[in-house]
Amino acid sequence: MEQLLVPPAEEALKEAVEFERFSRLSPDLHCVFNGHGTLLHINHTCTAVLGFAPQELVGKSYAEFLFLPEVSAITQPWKNRARAGQQQTTTHTFRRKDGRAVTLACTTQWVSDEGVWYAVARVAAPAVALAELPPTPRKSADDGHRYKSLFDHHPDAAFSLDIDGYIKAVNAAGCALLQLQEAQVVQQHFTMFIHEKQLDQCLNMFWSSISGKAAHVETIFISLKELKVDISLTVIPIHQNDQIVGVYALVRNISQAKRAERELQKLSAVASKIKNPILVTDRRGRIEWVNAAFTTDTGYRLDEIKGLKPTQVLTGPDTRMDAYRDMAEKVTKNKGLVREEFLKYNKDGSVAWLHLELTPILDEKGNLNRVVTIATDITDIKKSQQERIRLTDVLLRQNKDLQQFGYIVSHNLRAPVANIMGLVDLLAVHRQEPAFVDKIIDNLKGASHHLDSVIRDLNHILTLRSDLVETKEKINLQELTNDILNSVRQQLEGSKALVELDFVPESYLTSVRSYITSILQNLITNAIKYRSPERQLKLSLRTYYQKKGGLCLEVQDNGLGINLHKEKNNVFKLYKRFHFHTEGKGLGLHLVKTQIEALGGKISVNSTVGEGTTFTVHFKK
Repeated sequence: MEQLLVPPAEEALKEAVEFERFSRLSPDLHCVFNGHGTLLHINHTCTAVLGFAPQELVGKSYAEFLFLPEVSAITQPWKNRARAGQQQTTTHTFRRKDGRAVTLACTTQWVSDEGVWYAVARVAAPAVALAELPPTPRKSADDGHRYKSLFDHHPDAAFSLDIDGYIKAVNAAGCALLQLQEAQVVQQHFTMFIHEKQLDQCLNMFWSSISGKAAHVETIFISLKELKVDISLTVIPIHQNDQIVGVYALVRNISQAKRAERELQKLSAVASKIKNPILVTDRRGRIEWVNAAFTTDTGYRLDEIKGLKPTQVLTGPDTRMDAYRDMAEKVTKNKGLVREEFLKYNKDGSVAWLHLELTPILDEKGNLNRVVTIATDITDIKKSQQERIRLTDVLLRQNKDLQQFGYIVSHNLRAPVANIMGLVDLLAVHRQEPAFVDKIIDNLKGASHHLDSVIRDLNHILTLRSDLVETKEKINLQELTNDILNSVRQQLEGSKALVELDFVPESYLTSVRSYITSILQNLITNAIKYRSPERQLKLSLRTYYQKKGGLCLEVQDNGLGINLHKEKNNVFKLYKRFHFHTEGKGLGLHLVKTQIEALGGKISVNSTVGEGTTFTVHFKK
């Protein structure tokens, strides 16, 4: 009897349709990438998993849909495995079309002779409901080759059964599961490889699929040698010309995940009773579980943050990311207990200081499996530490002030007192000489006025050093600066000064208005007083925000300048003057520094003789 030959093109087309159905009905993502990571093909499951239609993804790089921290972590290993031709399963977080995160377990295989990656990805969470799929388009022979490659390289055990239950095709993973060669599996009835204890369940799933219903179950596979393996089993009907012609069965070994799940359940049973917040992360640092105390403390539920890294939800502008990276590195490399302090941001924006204890959980081979973090709130302790530091700074400043006042008393007060005593002695000797007595009295008046001036200055400074009692208010720094410039307009016009203002839009302070007014007034009048006679005065005032600080004010002029090499330590001292062509007492800059420090800020100076001076005020945040 003459054998009928099926033309190769028709056979390829038949194969294309068959494997395309396998791909489109699978709950997994089936993808093909070129060597640069550009997507060449993806099945319609992407609509349910990622929210994108296939045409929205084809032609784009996989990196476009990774969360940023993932890109560098995945790109180089892909390239390394491409050279080595290895298959590997990894877990990564991708961005859905709606902006939410979805974590996928991805298995990749580089096929060097085709120059492409074959990848299968599954949601690392409960099964995702698949969206209704569009009608099957006709496929080319090239597409058939591609779908067959997906079948062959699928990381799960894949079996193609005909309508009677005989195995038509099996991939390498299927042979590995059964521990048999392909020739020993193909053309055998699937019941030949099912343990009698599971026979009824598997037959029911097969007949359900033959009737047109896909089925999925997580169960225990018992081999004919009585070996037990946790598996995820998916059975999918094969449609052809509106008829069911067979069944696809996908079997995934989930023993490791189930073992980890059971360990986590045991751990959570204990940890749930602990009052401290507890966070469990997997080996890649992604959140697996939190206890009720964590939710109460942070405001985050497990379903909101599962699969994310703690840095994606618990950090803010003042969190030291380098400290977090050090913690992660220590626990990964040393695999021992790590203790660290960490500034945490809650869901409502509030902050708290935590003492963290990170305990690594290792598998039987000594590899990191997960990390258990126990947190203790130390906010009150940190506040006490900061208060002690503040009091220490105050004591140091007061001690420095006492030394300075001692110097003032011994010099500035001693001079007028000694002058008065000498004049009194002269008065006793020359009391019979009216003209001389009048001269002595005039000198006594001058010495007493000088003494009174020094005492008034000291009293003013001591008043500033005392606790602030004036109410703080919100101050628009630009408006206040304009008011002060208007008050000295005559002096500015007289010196033909050019004034430039460059204030950031939100130049606001919550502070003591009288202090801020005095600081601005002293810095502006100083620039006018010590302008250079050789050029027009240019006065520039600008504000900006520091990265991790408060508002800064910069006052710059092109005046006489100060020799900082000689006078660096004297700029803000009381009664220190550097130019004597105009009246002054050397009190203004000392008052500015005193007031700024009383407000919790600081001031710095940069100056060059003959070029000008810049004062920078760092206000407390």
